[in-house]
Amino acid sequence: MHGVLWDLALSDIAALDRYEGLPQGLYAKLTQAVVAQRAPKQAIVSFGVNAGPGAARPTYIAEVLAAARSWPLPAEGIGALEGMPRSALTAQATGNEPSPRRRNQAQSRYS
Repeated sequence: MHGVLWDLALSDIAALDRYEGLPQGLYAKLTQAVVAQRAPKQAIVSFGVNAGPGAARPTYIAEVLAAARSWPLPAEGIGALEGMPRSALTAQATGNEPSPRRRNQAQSRYS
């Protein structure tokens, strides 16, 4: 899995936790060793705790895709993000409703 590592001040962690809904139980976090370009690093990783089906809020996928495209990430990773389930409102607004086949591929790969 490819991604972007951010260097945060410890004082910013509480604000990030609030933003991600950690106090409401939407996400959990753990410290995980990750392979970085220069050396392994310890990273705080957030992950959704609800394994059930869902759809991203209307602007979320567009924000994630814009950020992902601004980094030199592999095309396969960008394609998987493009295939993530979207709410009906998002699909109508963007005209990018993924096909059921592509949606199922993204769900099975990243579930």
